[in-house]
Amino acid sequence: MDGNLIRGVPAEFDYCFGYTVDCWAKEVNDSTYDFVYMIKTHKNSSVKIEFGDIGDIDSEQVVYYENDRIRTLDLDISTKYIYNGEEVDFSKHTFDDLFVKECGEIEFIDNDDDNVYEYAVINAYDTVVLQHADLEN
Repeated sequence: MDGNLIRGVPAEFDYCFGYTVDCWAKEVNDSTYDFVYMIKTHKNSSVKIEFGDIGDIDSEQVVYYENDRIRTLDLDISTKYIYNGEEVDFSKHTFDDLFVKECGEIEFIDNDDDNVYEYAVINAYDTVVLQHADLEN
């Protein structure tokens, strides 16, 4: 955080990823701290969109449907994309690679109250149908 190492942040605070936060930590030595607590600040806003509600998406804008209305979100060239927990390396993937799966959601995070979304956290998954389960083995 701000160039400092904060040790021992519990996984329950993963939901703060990409958000501006206030963090309390106890200094261990120069630039190393032990985690105490974290909370999102008022500067944050986010929008979650299911894949099926996306009308069009590119590197500058998202067009989506909400309650039968068309909405838009502005993105920036510096928007960071996180796909299933990993930052997307666009030297290895195209923008279209991110939306190949049919099921998932994207959380767009504006962490500085400027109406531009700095992070796009994508959780994509496959749906399967279980036809048989062996409950004894």
